Amino acid sequence: MHTKIKIFLILLLTIFFSSNLLSITIDEAVKYALGNSEDAIIKKEDVKLLKETGKQATSSIKPLVSLNSQYIDLDTDREITTSNPYVLKDITAEVSGSQVLLAGGKIINSIRLKNNIYKQANILSLTSERDIIKNVKSAFNLVLLNKAMVEIEQDRVKQQKSELNDVEELKKVGMSTILDLRQAELMLNFAENALKSAETEYNKSLIDFNNTIGNIDKEFCLFEADGKLNSVENLNVLIEELNKRFLEDTIIDIQTTQALLEEKDIKRKITRSSYFPTINLVGSYKKNGTKTSELDNYWSSGVAMEWVIMSGGVIKSQDQMAKIEILKARKQKAKIKKTFLSLINKMKNEADSLSKRIKLQEKAVELSDKNYQDARAYYKEGAITLTRLGEFNLNYREARYNLQVLFYAQNELLNSVESFLYH
Repeated sequence: MHTKIKIFLILLLTIFFSSNLLSITIDEAVKYALGNSEDAIIKKEDVKLLKETGKQATSSIKPLVSLNSQYIDLDTDREITTSNPYVLKDITAEVSGSQVLLAGGKIINSIRLKNNIYKQANILSLTSERDIIKNVKSAFNLVLLNKAMVEIEQDRVKQQKSELNDVEELKKVGMSTILDLRQAELMLNFAENALKSAETEYNKSLIDFNNTIGNIDKEFCLFEADGKLNSVENLNVLIEELNKRFLEDTIIDIQTTQALLEEKDIKRKITRSSYFPTINLVGSYKKNGTKTSELDNYWSSGVAMEWVIMSGGVIKSQDQMAKIEILKARKQKAKIKKTFLSLINKMKNEADSLSKRIKLQEKAVELSDKNYQDARAYYKEGAITLTRLGEFNLNYREARYNLQVLFYAQNELLNSVESFLYH
């Protein structure tokens, strides 16, 4: 419900306060999101929780100290007499402690487990930041794409208005018909409708972008993505760097699976420590008596050994379960590496394809622009029909549209590559 209210409010702001849009660069948007988005706040708490789990990993090997005290009065109604001088009372205060000395490797492995969980917490922090940055950039790129679409449709409306003026002027001198006039008005209607649709998509992407970065401005101001989509020059270099990181196992996703594998291995060693005896240093100090002024003191210290000889198969079963978890973690790491190898190869192919297609599409925009300008001149001379002119108009619009889509795809590919390189 809270999210729905937020979206509704931002939609109202987009409609009624469009003049209050504030431009923001992609780097500024990332910085803002890391400090203000709900996802960033939640992920920070997840990291804290994981670190607290790490602290618990060594609790069983740390000193254990307990305090126990009691006061018992079993018969308060009895009188103290010569024949019965005692009242049934017991006052006890005791402090006891123990420290594990030997536990079949459990001590060192518990410390290793704590360090491993802290390592996973640090990786989770990086992963969380990476995912937030990727989402922000993706939302930013979509705003730029839809903004470009609005500009294309605005240009098309201007072109259709100019064509309508041309038809009206030609009709005055008898060079066009009422059919041409209605057709020009119809094409203008289509263009204006397409513009409204493009503006709607732009507003929706703007809302999503501001939600992604966590912007709820008290003065009802929305952030607008600054800039425009362009071709990416160094994409192949970054993909080669990603391939290098893959071979070095330094990609965050692979490090995550490796840390999980290490955790499973450590936990199995802790489980296997149960096959060996546990030796504890123990001690206690006790005060006991019937009166607080006459309490006796008792000291005890020594070494205690506990060795589970037979456990009904529990320890062996736990060991086998831990072994299976290790095998699963190894398979998961191998799966991740295979997925990345395939993904990197796909990225290489996509980068090459996009680079070539963008060059071809840029040429298509140039040619379709010239064709449209020449077609307008030919129409004024009566050499072509209005319908044919409309085809050149649409070709130009589609060429520009497709170029922006290719720019968007290339920038999204860049976003994916950069997210995998994040460290």
